[in-house]
Amino acid sequence: MWRKALALGLVLMVLGIVIGETTNHSNYALHKYNNAKEKYHHYMELYRKSLLNGDNRMADYYKSLAEEYNSEMNLYMAWMSIFGAAAVAGAASGNPVGLVVSGLSLAGLA
Repeated sequence: MWRKALALGLVLMVLGIVIGETTNHSNYALHKYNNAKEKYHHYMELYRKSLLNGDNRMADYYKSLAEEYNSEMNLYMAWMSIFGAAAVAGAASGNPVGLVVSGLSLAGLA
């Protein structure tokens, strides 16, 4: 009997680790996406101001920085959509474990 309890405890511990890491990664991706988005908008505003002031050299510099943050935003958006797709696949499987993991992953994305 104690072996079954130990096995169940190990399975639940592993499941908790998997669910925790899934939500941590999706929250981290969302955090990094929001940071990149803020920096993108900041550098686009500096780009517009430089164009208005006639400083084309600085405008090009700010535009290149904004494009770098835009590509970073796209990377984290893809990362979040991968976790979202995994959550939807878990929900579509009908497996109770898949449903729990998908629910918690989507909660992490929200």
